[in-house]
Amino acid sequence: MATQLEKLKVGKSIYFFDVSETKTGSMVLNIVESRRNGEKFDRTKLTLFDEDIIKFAQSMVAVVGKLDPIGRNLREEEDRVHAIRDKYPNAFKVWSQKDDLDLTAMFMDQLSIEQISERLGRAPKAISIRMEKLELHQNLLE
Repeated sequence: MATQLEKLKVGKSIYFFDVSETKTGSMVLNIVESRRNGEKFDRTKLTLFDEDIIKFAQSMVAVVGKLDPIGRNLREEEDRVHAIRDKYPNAFKVWSQKDDLDLTAMFMDQLSIEQISERLGRAPKAISIRMEKLELHQNLLE
C-alpha cells in the first residue's frame, strides 16, 4: 500500500515523498527526485525504513535550521508568520472559491477593506490584492 504524502516541484526537478508498508508491516519512506533531461526523466530514489525515518528527519531539521537562504533565520520567519496569523488567522492560506464568493459579496455590500479583512481573517493588503485579481473595482458599484 503506497500513499503519496507530498509532491514538490523545484526548477526542473519534482520530488515525490510517499510511504509504503513492507510485507512484514514495517513502514518505508521513499523520496524520489525526477529531473527532466531532454525528452526523458532521470530518477533518483532514496528509501528509508521506519527505524531510520526519525533520525533522518532530525538530521534534516538540524541542517535546514542552519541554512539562511534569504538573509534571515528560518525560525524568525516562522515566528513572523505566527505573529501575523495571531492577528489574521487565514494569512498566507490559499484562497478558496468560497472565500472569493464571500469577498465578492462583501464588496458588493460595500463593506470597507478593514471590515472585509476582519471577517475573512486576512490582512487588508491581502484583501486589496485579491480584489484586484478578481477585478473588483469601485466603478463596478457605480
